[in-house]
Amino acid sequence: MNINRLKLFSYAYLIAPVVIFSLGWLKPIYSIPITLMLIYIFLKIYKQCREENSEEKILSNNGILLLFFSITLLCILGGHGGFFYQTGDWNERNAIFRDLINYKWPVYYKATDNALTYYIGQWMVPAFFSKILQFILGIFMGSSVIINSDICFYIGNVFLLYWNSIGVLLACLWLLKILKINGKKSIIAIVLFLGFSGLDILGFLGTRVMPTPYHLEWWAKRYQYSSMITQLYWVFNQCIGIWIITLMFLEEKRVNNYMLLILLSIPFSPLGTVGLAILFLARAIKYLIESIKNKKFKEFLKDVFSIQNIFALISIFPVHLLYYLSNASVQGSSTGGGFNILWKYFDSWKDLGKFAIFFMLEIGIYMIFTFSKHKKDSLFYVVLISLIVIPFFQLGYAFDFSMRVSIPPLVVITVWMIECFFEKINKKRITFGLVCLCLVVLMGSITPAIEIYRGFYYAFEKKKIANVCDRIKTFTNDEKSSNFLTNDPKENSIFYKYIAK
Repeated sequence: MNINRLKLFSYAYLIAPVVIFSLGWLKPIYSIPITLMLIYIFLKIYKQCREENSEEKILSNNGILLLFFSITLLCILGGHGGFFYQTGDWNERNAIFRDLINYKWPVYYKATDNALTYYIGQWMVPAFFSKILQFILGIFMGSSVIINSDICFYIGNVFLLYWNSIGVLLACLWLLKILKINGKKSIIAIVLFLGFSGLDILGFLGTRVMPTPYHLEWWAKRYQYSSMITQLYWVFNQCIGIWIITLMFLEEKRVNNYMLLILLSIPFSPLGTVGLAILFLARAIKYLIESIKNKKFKEFLKDVFSIQNIFALISIFPVHLLYYLSNASVQGSSTGGGFNILWKYFDSWKDLGKFAIFFMLEIGIYMIFTFSKHKKDSLFYVVLISLIVIPFFQLGYAFDFSMRVSIPPLVVITVWMIECFFEKINKKRITFGLVCLCLVVLMGSITPAIEIYRGFYYAFEKKKIANVCDRIKTFTNDEKSSNFLTNDPKENSIFYKYIAK
């Protein structure tokens, strides 16, 4: 696959959920112009690729097939497709997907006067094909609604498995493009990327805190920067699209697609979008300063106000902003927590000391290894400062803000760490730095290894392979899931009152 195809496939992967959401959720007066703008954006990207006409190869077709098979297997071990053990968060994930299949869009629960309002971008394409399947089955099976629903949910999970695997594949291909490596090194790079984690094992051994069975990352209690496998196994809907966009950002040398990329992340994870916006703004300011120094300010402004940036701002941002603002947890209702600054957790030297230990084990050690190469890059300090500041904020009652806003800077650190690893390997001699880095990587890999092991543990314990977490089934009668619902949508939400169908 060459870079042009990778770019087109990636944009198609990111734009398709927005188009489906627009057509399925919005009134025609909004959905039609938005869809036309998004199609125009994609055609504009296609034209850019034709003009660049790059034939740079990333991976052979056989290599891509092998990589896709390996990624699919990894996803299956994380519960994707419903063939193996699923973590506790899948209870809500399965309910969301089932309701997207079984309910008319937008999803509205008449019994409780609630509406589904969540980051559903990763489910849009699989749910769309599942609804088509449901329609076809309805023609042949008549009124067998329950049977149709079950069949469509199970087959839809296969669609979701492959869709997620494609997304991870795209992220891995962008990684190889950034690193400019191939052959056996490609395998090492992808293993390092997917196996990246902080040194949770040291934190666990020091505190002996593990409230969730076989999940090391809660050793610091209210702090957590999730490993790549943890993200994929617990919050796949929030990480896959963000991985792709962050890696595309690292390859972007102009700002003509910046607003587009940032806004395409919103359907996947608005919290991840916050982390991306920090990185994009920092890099844009750098390009602005360079354009002024090189007397290319007009070219910079032309890129900022490109058609794709403007159309993305018009078509994606206002709709999704109003959509998410109607969520009960954002509104801070009786069932939601609102937005807070957590000064109370940092009001003593002891608390700050605990955070310093957490930061050094999770991130600081990697920043030390990558400092020499990136010390002159402003992005290095933006990543560093953002990961120090993010844990001070909270949205809702849980600590999702710090765990998900941190995903983009963690991806950047992962790439830098892999670059550092190969630079030391390429010297073809064993150095103290290489030995230390290998030890750090190996200790970090314990976290994802345990995430994978947990599925096998429960398979042996319960004597069955498919240990699916599907307790909730549907949000029809669940009034307390504020993270996923809008209460009294026609009264409390501008989106549902004026924009939704």
